[in-house]
Amino acid sequence: MKRVLLVLTAILVIPGMLMADSSLGVYFDNGQLYIKQGDVPPYGQTFNGYLYIYAPHEVRTFQYQLLGPQEYSGTPATCAPMLLSVEFPWNFSLEIGDPLGGHAVSYNPQLPCYGNGFDLAMTYTFMMPPGCTCADILNFNISIGPAPTSFAMPHPEYGGLYGIYDTFGESDIAFDIDGMTSTICIEETDAEEESWGAVKSMYR
Repeated sequence: MKRVLLVLTAILVIPGMLMADSSLGVYFDNGQLYIKQGDVPPYGQTFNGYLYIYAPHEVRTFQYQLLGPQEYSGTPATCAPMLLSVEFPWNFSLEIGDPLGGHAVSYNPQLPCYGNGFDLAMTYTFMMPPGCTCADILNFNISIGPAPTSFAMPHPEYGGLYGIYDTFGESDIAFDIDGMTSTICIEETDAEEESWGAVKSMYR
């Protein structure tokens, strides 16, 4: 009997989330860091990615860059999903730059990161380019990386990927952020039952 190993994508990113004090990642409609081939619509239809920040405190501002895979050479080379627009929550106050070239965003009041520590920082709208399908960009990674030095001066301790928050007693507290990696058009891989059992035993 064959099973689909999609769960591996979620399993492999969990350790990074648990070890980080704060993190930033693009999630999709299924609440995961990946979106399957069949869930990515063809050209002419859009799909959303949700940039969530995880922090054990409020967040006033952060900076980052949205990165594609450096080794990517699509067929055709222009098949990377297009970023059409960015939508912010009600407490958005200011942005500098853009997600693809370096992006700094501020909120007033601060993002609360209530409950489980997650808060929606913004929503991206993507669309596949004309003539392109998931088959052209299987397992296409979208990563959160540091803003380039050409965009802004990096923090002396945390570099180009960091945030700032305020408390009642102190302002401009900087904190480090771990960038997560998401996968567009994830390829479904069949495995024999014996292989699946071996994989499950690794995580018991």
